[in-house]
Amino acid sequence: TKQIVPRDDETMSRLAILTSILEPLLINDMNLDKAIEARLMDLLLSILYVPEAIKEQLKYDDDPDAAKKYLPVYLKYTLRCITSCVRSPVGVMDFVRIHTSVAQILDFLENVRDEEILANSAKILRIVLRDDKHYDKVAGMHADMGNTLLSSL
Repeated sequence: TKQIVPRDDETMSRLAILTSILEPLLINDMNLDKAIEARLMDLLLSILYVPEAIKEQLKYDDDPDAAKKYLPVYLKYTLRCITSCVRSPVGVMDFVRIHTSVAQILDFLENVRDEEILANSAKILRIVLRDDKHYDKVAGMHADMGNTLLSSL
């Protein structure tokens, strides 16, 4: 997945508006099916990156609410949208098909200490790992996943 990194506050604000509108639409199964057919997972994962500068800020800030100060809000909405998409078996297959997807979720678990983000990240992994064929593939690619999950608690 090609990484799309917003460069300014206006772009991040627009992404926040778009993802906040998209999130409640994905609750409806018909909308979810259409979104998955339109390859929404590719788009969502292309914007789901924690910028390096923010990782550094989060690493050195002991405040439990540091993520709310530094993390762009569109990332939280994007994670919610991905969580809705993996409710569908086709969404899970799309998620697993994208080679960087699990690493991106693990990156959030390692770097962000926001309860909602951690819960949604863990939920995505739990849903994906329910299927044995996905479990074998994901566990084979990310042998350290269990340690990452435990350390994020």
